[in-house]
Amino acid sequence: MSLGITYKEEEKEKFQTKTAEHISAEEKEVYDLIEADTPVQAEALCRKLHKEIQEVQYILSLLELSGYIVKVPQAGYIRES
Repeated sequence: MSLGITYKEEEKEKFQTKTAEHISAEEKEVYDLIEADTPVQAEALCRKLHKEIQEVQYILSLLELSGYIVKVPQAGYIRES
């Protein structure tokens, strides 16, 4: 069991390092509002960030293409696990 936990922690650290190195501040701002298990819609992100839908959709597209998030049909976006 402890090996599984250690592995998960190592992967988490690796991902956080990868995220910090490869995404912009704007992308990180959006990414930080997306959870792994609760989908969030683009409109909700716009309200939280006080940004236009076009800007948020662009950032979501970049994050999705980079493999950081996944679009769940008719539900919103979640972090890639």
